[in-house]
Amino acid sequence: MQSFPNAHPLSFEREGDSHAGAHGYRARIRLWYGSTQFVVSKGILPMRSARLSWLFQFVLLAALAGCAAQQQSSGTPDYPAAARAATAPLKLCPVPDGAPADLVSRPGFTEFTTTVTDTSGALVASLKQSDFEVHSAAQSLPVAYFHNDAGAAPESIILVIDTSGSMHPKLPTVTRALGGFIGKLNSCDEIAIIAFSDQPYLIQPFTTDHLLAAGKLSILRANGETAIYDSIDKAVDAERKTAHYPARAIILITDGIDNKSTATKDEAIAKVKRSGAQLFLVGIGDPNVRPDSGSLAIGPFVINGGDIDRVDARTLKEFASATGGNAYVVRPTASGDDTGNNTATNDEFPTAIAKIQGALGHGYTLGVVLPPGVAAAAVTVAVPSHPDAKVTAHPAPDTKPLNS
Repeated sequence: MQSFPNAHPLSFEREGDSHAGAHGYRARIRLWYGSTQFVVSKGILPMRSARLSWLFQFVLLAALAGCAAQQQSSGTPDYPAAARAATAPLKLCPVPDGAPADLVSRPGFTEFTTTVTDTSGALVASLKQSDFEVHSAAQSLPVAYFHNDAGAAPESIILVIDTSGSMHPKLPTVTRALGGFIGKLNSCDEIAIIAFSDQPYLIQPFTTDHLLAAGKLSILRANGETAIYDSIDKAVDAERKTAHYPARAIILITDGIDNKSTATKDEAIAKVKRSGAQLFLVGIGDPNVRPDSGSLAIGPFVINGGDIDRVDARTLKEFASATGGNAYVVRPTASGDDTGNNTATNDEFPTAIAKIQGALGHGYTLGVVLPPGVAAAAVTVAVPSHPDAKVTAHPAPDTKPLNS
């Protein structure tokens, strides 16, 4: 890593140069204005080294202008302070009766949260107990308990919102749609909010005060990089430790590709799959953008689009597939000014959020008594009457939050 201190308050650092063949050099450039960090480049820089000198000078000047504009229009987010100050009033509702107590007390009894979707990704509703078959290896296991979860039970929901620098022009549309989403929740539902860029922050713990939660959307500001996997990890921990209802969902909004997490994709997928929560994801951007387009992102400002518009649709779909949720990829929601007004907007993001809202709480609970030595992970569920359907089943989470 090479550091180039400049006149206070601006400093410049270039890290990780490596030759990338005919395309040029891979590099990431960071600038600081005071304590605020800006990622200036992602992807591959042109090989025209003679031009790099003036390019760097231009970037430095642009960063100064960008910092000033950002501080005037939006400010740097102080999520740690918001997390410390957060309150979480709760007015919980009774959970509908589940399996009979004598069945629950039987050794090996395990409930599986199950979703069934058709080839278009739509939920298959109105299935009966006789439609399901449960197996462990070659052994058929009878369904001892069945419940069609038709959205009536209260749910624990976490919104996980990307606020990296590239989200700057998109946040107005995102916050409006999510505000509408919160306003339509069941009054008994509890909701929490995680905001993330370089790292995730729980800015609103679980609460049934939906007006309070919606108000937290107003503090979101775009800045920094993208730690998707760490944010999913934090959401799973928050639900495991503090959620009060057995029906649980995580809704993640992002416009990019993870470039900051300490957790790996496989670790995050395994963890959320074990949690029993459904994961819904909305990717804002273009999954077809080449990863070597050499775009520049300065705080909330983007030069030459390109990689900054690239969204990792494949990874989002992997997460959804593992948890019985769904993934949506929508076009960028806005371009132009930073207010969300008089911009080129579309309805794809609000439509995706509406589809997620319609899917919440809809699925099936199957109760099975596992024989000695059979692990829940070895159980598979099928719906022979719908051979083309995708069936996702995982052990239901404990109804009581863990404290460690």
